[in-house]
Amino acid sequence: MIVELSISQSIVVRPLFAGFQHILAPEAILTNHCPGRVFADHPTHPEHALIWDGAAHLYLAGDGQECSFHRSMGQILTGEISPAMLAHGQNYYVLLSQQKIAQSALSCLLPGRHPIRQKRRVYTFPFKRDLPPPRRQAAGTTIIPFTAALLKSPSVMSSGPFTKWLHDTWQDPERLVQYGFGSCILVGDQLAAWCMAENTVEHACEAGIETHSAFQRQGLAYLAAWTFLAQSKERGLNVYWICREDNRASFSLAEKLGFDNRQDFTAWFGSFDDREEQHILKKYYWG
Repeated sequence: MIVELSISQSIVVRPLFAGFQHILAPEAILTNHCPGRVFADHPTHPEHALIWDGAAHLYLAGDGQECSFHRSMGQILTGEISPAMLAHGQNYYVLLSQQKIAQSALSCLLPGRHPIRQKRRVYTFPFKRDLPPPRRQAAGTTIIPFTAALLKSPSVMSSGPFTKWLHDTWQDPERLVQYGFGSCILVGDQLAAWCMAENTVEHACEAGIETHSAFQRQGLAYLAAWTFLAQSKERGLNVYWICREDNRASFSLAEKLGFDNRQDFTAWFGSFDDREEQHILKKYYWG
């Protein structure tokens, strides 16, 4: 049997997700800082659970061996969650588990899908650490700390990547205002880069960062991230930086900024769209 728990009920699954020490999303969702849905195999004494963040990420807890939970949860993923993802233009999913997942359990959870293993890195920056040296701000750039008023700025809200990030990470702009913070870099009147908080919990947050393709290789990502680290330090928050193993630009920037304590983990990556799944398989296996 699968039950969907309200956030107030989901305290019962928190011990199952205790092993996600460097992945903040489950705790951020279970404390209602970030949006998400929680499924379990029992309303009061669960042994398995899955959290969906409403966008691309699925977090699995339990022993990882095939059981009725994986079979039933697979039906929900196929019949309800994957159509909702595709309807909102979310073609990819990322599955994370603190336990090794048996292939039989994975096949039950994602029937008909062929996810691939994808290595990822987590870095940390403790708030007590000194900031790295700042860099000169380029002429024509403006650093704007995030405020509620910024959500009414045409420069920011006309940016497709930013609005997608906002929906995928926070869904409700008011939740971002309440629990989030960050910095935006404008070049003229165009949003060129940003570094914003993701998955905030009591003493930590993740960094979400992006630079518009037209403004890459100009040091704007460093500028946005440095400003974000200063904001995090003022709030007493440790910062986590997560990226794919093959994203050299991302992990090189993290290391330049002084992030360390690298932890590696494996995620399962794929698509619920058949054409996109074939593209992924071709790129990673057949290419």
